[in-house]
Amino acid sequence: MSQVTEHLESRGFEFEVLPHEPTETGLAEADSLGLSASDVAKTVVLDLRTGHAFAVVPADRFVDLDAVRQLINSRHVHLAEEDDIRRDYPEFQLGAIPPLGALAHTPLVVDRAIIEHDEIVFAGGEKEVSIRMKTADLFGDAQMIVGDICYD
Repeated sequence: MSQVTEHLESRGFEFEVLPHEPTETGLAEADSLGLSASDVAKTVVLDLRTGHAFAVVPADRFVDLDAVRQLINSRHVHLAEEDDIRRDYPEFQLGAIPPLGALAHTPLVVDRAIIEHDEIVFAGGEKEVSIRMKTADLFGDAQMIVGDICYD
């Protein structure tokens, strides 16, 4: 059992663990699982003046940093460096960060397209494990900002 599944179980959530070949990207994860990339959420770590935030977008889209800057009213929004991600989130493999702000003590900025799904699949902290669960459970009590933060 991983830290991600332990966290979800401790919160009483129902979820499905989806093992697959190790992947490096959200698109590869979707392909490995035979899913549409729009049904898979990828987590992108952002560097803010106050620390990090997780941007959560469909796997087939890109984070629009200008849209995030406007949404959170801050000019200091950049993609986090890989070395910083490894240092600050050692419990997760690089490229497999789950959108669990509460577990990682990190604020969430979520694209509206993700929230509109009944269920969502996301990286489970390891490159060969994904999680499928109800979106309402995943984000129901999360502190997050929702907006249109991605592009094709």
